[in-house]
Amino acid sequence: MTDDPGIAFLSVTAYPDYMTTDQLRGVPQPPFERPVPPDARFIALPDPQTIRVAQVSVRDALEWWEPSGFLHRTTIKIDDLAFLLWCTQSVRELSDGDRITLRNVPSCGMRHPLETYLLVNGVDGVPEGLYRYLPVSHRLVLLSQDTNLSSDLSAICMNLPAVYRSAVTFIWTAVPYRATWALGARGYRCVFLDAGHVCQALVMAAASVGCEVRPIDLFHDALAARLLGVDGRTEFPVQMAAVGRRESRL
Repeated sequence: MTDDPGIAFLSVTAYPDYMTTDQLRGVPQPPFERPVPPDARFIALPDPQTIRVAQVSVRDALEWWEPSGFLHRTTIKIDDLAFLLWCTQSVRELSDGDRITLRNVPSCGMRHPLETYLLVNGVDGVPEGLYRYLPVSHRLVLLSQDTNLSSDLSAICMNLPAVYRSAVTFIWTAVPYRATWALGARGYRCVFLDAGHVCQALVMAAASVGCEVRPIDLFHDALAARLLGVDGRTEFPVQMAAVGRRESRL
């Protein structure tokens, strides 16, 4: 066994023996999203079909993005947030006897192992706090209204100013069993590929609502997991993205 962790990862996640997967063993499929407590507080989001956004070409959307660590402290509309969530993770349709979700982003084996958390700093109609997105019902569930969380998350992300000044920061975690249930150990590759698909979709969609996206892959894993209330093993953070506006584009 090599001492190089990257090579070891490629080796143990190589094309799997599908006869060993829980799917073929008849183990029930894991749920599409984490459950919520019965006393949870929800925020309904606008229907994506009613939201009107600017018509932006693919080229313009790609060229709109620029690497920047700075975002101007502004707010965005709840319609903007709902549109970004719909483009990145919302369930468009359930198929195959409600066993498969069709969404606006690709996923290895259509497993969609990601959860979307949101640290809201400036979204009209959404109080500041930490939320989780429920893609099947297109709602937010409140996790914490601690207004100091933006400072905490900024520190977790090596004091990146964009996090503290963003209107909202997207935090994607992976629930790897959703992928490994069907794909075996190769499902671990799925979670990182999916994070890339989702973040790029956010970049593209943000251009239609005049927002900037600052992808974040450098963060303290254990502290990020603690802030989200996840265990870091059966669910762990994989990618973040601060969303807001830059002063030069106001």
